[in-house]
Amino acid sequence: MATEEEEKGFVIKDRRARYGDDDESVTSQSAQSDGGAAEETVSAPVNDTASGTEREKPTQPRELTFQSFVYSLASSALMLLGGEAKEGSEPTPPNLQQASEIIQILTLLQEKTKGNLEAEEDSLLKDLLYTLRITYVERAAPKP
Repeated sequence: MATEEEEKGFVIKDRRARYGDDDESVTSQSAQSDGGAAEETVSAPVNDTASGTEREKPTQPRELTFQSFVYSLASSALMLLGGEAKEGSEPTPPNLQQASEIIQILTLLQEKTKGNLEAEEDSLLKDLLYTLRITYVERAAPKP
């Protein structure tokens, strides 16, 4: 027989930074299959100009679209190919194996979604794959 504590469920607090415009704390509660509830609070660091300290600013997640998903994968692959993480920062050392896996995932997406994408989505996927493949070949080539 389950105890009262096991029946309540558990609480999850998400402290990852997300981007948005809302100043209110984002809290969502969803019922678990066992009747418990999970709590999620989303916030991002913000500079407090009055005190000169950094505080948390609550935000809402962006809408996930096919294009944003493809951009996310492509930017991860470019970083793994030795791209710059932020403007002015040093490039990371290339990880060709992981970059190749992401390129393969994008290629698989292109094959499986053929004929089901809008023209803009299809063009984006083709262009990003071309760029990633060319960059991969450049980085994988032996240096003299």
